[in-house]
Amino acid sequence: MSLWEHACRAGTTTAYHTGARISDDTGWYSNNSDSKTHEAGKKTANAWGLYDMHGNVWEWVWDWYGEYTGTATDPKGPCTGSYRILCGGSWIFGARYVRSATRGGSKPYYGGYWLNSFGSCARPPEPCGKEQKIQSR
Repeated sequence: MSLWEHACRAGTTTAYHTGARISDDTGWYSNNSDSKTHEAGKKTANAWGLYDMHGNVWEWVWDWYGEYTGTATDPKGPCTGSYRILCGGSWIFGARYVRSATRGGSKPYYGGYWLNSFGSCARPPEPCGKEQKIQSR
């Protein structure tokens, strides 16, 4: 599982950090968003205190979009590409598309009212083929 998915799940193994089904208290998606983005932090946080992990706006992370290689734990994507990974879904989509494991891709220069172009869990670039440890503060 990716770093973003790990953070979203907050120790759970279910589709959403709240269980097998999403509720209106979990995140903003097509059934409850009124077709717009919402201020962050208005839904219940996950067990690790992270808000808005399901829906509202996609989180745009640093990794290039592509097939995973190696294990499913902190998988390594391609070294280059045309699309960056998007996680978490958006208010535009139904509940099925805001699950913890949902991911998509978007061009790095593209922005939109449904996309958080800063990304909550972006990691710094790393040279292809070399491991880089992320320093904790």
